[in-house]
Amino acid sequence: MSSIPKLIIINIEKKLYKFYILLLFPFFIYCQEDSLNKKVGFTQTSIGLSLQTINGGNSSYIENDIHKDFNFYTQIIPTIYIGGMYLWGHVEMYFNTPLINLIPHKTHNLTYTFKQTDDLGIKIYPWKLKQNSIKPYFGFAISEISYQQILNSSELSGVDYQKIGIPILFGISFTTKKRIFEFSTKLNLNSKLDYYISKTEVTKVNIPKIMFAINYKFYYDLEKKLDIMDDKLFKKHKKINSFYISLGPSSSYFLKNSNYNNSKSFLNKHLKTNTFIEYNIGYHFQKTNSNINISYRKSNSTLSAYGSSQSYIRQSATIEAFKYLFTFKGFSPFLGGNVSFDNIRVIDKDNVTTYLDIKRKLINSGLTLGIDIKIEELKNINLRSIIRYYPFININSNNNNFPLQQLEINFIQIMYNFKGIN
Repeated sequence: MSSIPKLIIINIEKKLYKFYILLLFPFFIYCQEDSLNKKVGFTQTSIGLSLQTINGGNSSYIENDIHKDFNFYTQIIPTIYIGGMYLWGHVEMYFNTPLINLIPHKTHNLTYTFKQTDDLGIKIYPWKLKQNSIKPYFGFAISEISYQQILNSSELSGVDYQKIGIPILFGISFTTKKRIFEFSTKLNLNSKLDYYISKTEVTKVNIPKIMFAINYKFYYDLEKKLDIMDDKLFKKHKKINSFYISLGPSSSYFLKNSNYNNSKSFLNKHLKTNTFIEYNIGYHFQKTNSNINISYRKSNSTLSAYGSSQSYIRQSATIEAFKYLFTFKGFSPFLGGNVSFDNIRVIDKDNVTTYLDIKRKLINSGLTLGIDIKIEELKNINLRSIIRYYPFININSNNNNFPLQQLEINFIQIMYNFKGIN
């Protein structure tokens, strides 16, 4: 593939990714009626297990200066599935987290890993979900694709290649009183990637184009008593302020690439950090319907291939202030700003030499936005999703530029408020 068409595809994928991130908020805001149980519900949540089957795909590798081709084994991957149903049973949003692979994927002296997880999926039901009925759906996902080839030593092992894909989803769901059985299909529109099998040679990897899954989910209301909570009860506790603590898993996506890596293409690009836990302590001002929040987290993105490695390490403490815009059926979007105090380190080395070891202490500003399942006037425990956007993080050293602009995404965290009604 020539460089120009490849750049066009990358730019299109980036634009689609930004578009779908912006698209998720209306679905949160407009919540849903519990159409499955014929009453108004606060949140319809689904939790279950998904068994994904992966069939097809091939690649090649070099061993003793000989090129060898191989085909992917069929894999069965168990996945934890967490979702929520919105817009009166017409839309489900979900994410999944893979467990272990049931079938090892190893050929001769090579071990390879292929993983595709949906950081955010949206399923649209033209005919809304109802009890004891079968309904078709279609949709899309923001999917993280990870691939790596590992030989017997680090000098012969390739990078953990990561990219964002936007597959098409379609399938059917059968709903009972408390469960959903689902047959799901995922179609990867771009099923090829360029992978370095040495520091200079590239091979074409064909990842599975079609993936199938069987999902088994329980669904329930997080707040069954919301229908008896009227405005008087909210007004009664309007003056309650509250300290809170919260935590949840997060990850960060890098928005730009370093020119330094142009000379080390075999390392690929930093796309996403490790999954990390963020810790929060804050105070809610009921009168102004706003929050002050302090957050701490530590993230790491490391690329390693053929004896070389590069790490971006960020330790961050952030103070932020945000205000809720409105509340609709318990869902409250918020918007604000933050100031982050960061310790950042960039390390680039191989088995012999450390080429870079940059340490910086920075103060960065950013944007905070998100949404609460917001009933802290009434309950001790509730949920929050939060996004932080940092457009200005950047490090320069010896004419090398390391843009660390990133988007932090915490899809769900659990909050405990120290005042509330049990």
